[in-house]
Formats: sequence, C-alpha cells, structure tokens
Amino acid sequence: MSIDAMRWAKKVKTGKSSAKAVLTWMADMCGADLCAFPSIPALAEATELDKKTVQSSLQYLVSIGLIEDTGERRGKTKQIPVYRLLGVEESVAEIEHTQKREHYQKRDRLNTPENGVVTAEKAPENGAVSCTQNNQTIPFFSVKRSQKRDPESTRGTKRYNPHT
Repeated sequence: MSIDAMRWAKKVKTGKSSAKAVLTWMADMCGADLCAFPSIPALAEATELDKKTVQSSLQYLVSIGLIEDTGERRGKTKQIPVYRLLGVEESVAEIEHTQKREHYQKRDRLNTPENGVVTAEKAPENGAVSCTQNNQTIPFFSVKRSQKRDPESTRGTKRYNPHT
C-alpha cells in the first residue's frame, strides 16, 4: 500500500461514488510503483459493487485520466490488466506545500491576538475562553457557584409521584 496514493485517492474528486470506491481500493492495493492489478471479482468484493459496475468504473477512471492501463498483464492466465495511478506525485507535493504554509500561518496567528489578551478580569464566568499567560494557553475556569434552589420558587407547584 502506498500512503501517498491513499492520500491522493481520498482527496481527488471523481464525480461518481462507485468510481471513488474503486479508485480508493486500487490505491490501497498499489505498491511503491503506483501500479495495481486487482481482478474484477476482487474489486467487486472489496467495494461491495457489482462486477459490471466495477468494470464501468475502471473505464470511467481511465477516461478521466486518473488511471491508465500499462499494457502489462498479470495473474495465472496473464489476463488481469496492470493499472497505474496518475497524478499522485504532483498531488503529494502540493499537499506537503499546503500543510507547511498552513503551519506557518497558524504559528504566526498564535503570537498576535486580534482583540488583545484575555485576562482573568475580562474572562467570562462560564470558562469558555482560554487565558493566555507567558505565551501558553491555559483554560480559565471560574469559581463554582452554589446551585441550590430557591424554596420560594417551587411553592404552589405539584410534583409528580408515580406511586400515588
């Protein structure tokens, strides 16, 4: 299994759920060379799709340029086509670049709060906001208040008793 191929298959849009299922399983079955040669029955069992749906999904994936038939055949009878996943390398490089960019953007935002630092004086009573001290985020929890009922507020109301 190629982790890069799996990431790519999960991210790419096929336009058809059956084709997406077939592509994802092919990515799971491919090696480092990004080639896979699953039989139609094996893909049908893995995806829980009909064999004809698997065949049409493979043709569809070839037609939209996500996989290609290498011309090589494998299996005992040399009838199972070897497919190569296309576009995995470019997609992986793009994902890594995006992740680095997002990491730096998040890091830069942490050091510059837009509305100032939350202090104990400004914090809400329910503890929903974190308090920042010494460049560390610390959850702020207020002192717990008593939750006793006012006996006057329940006077005159009937209480349900299942035994009466």
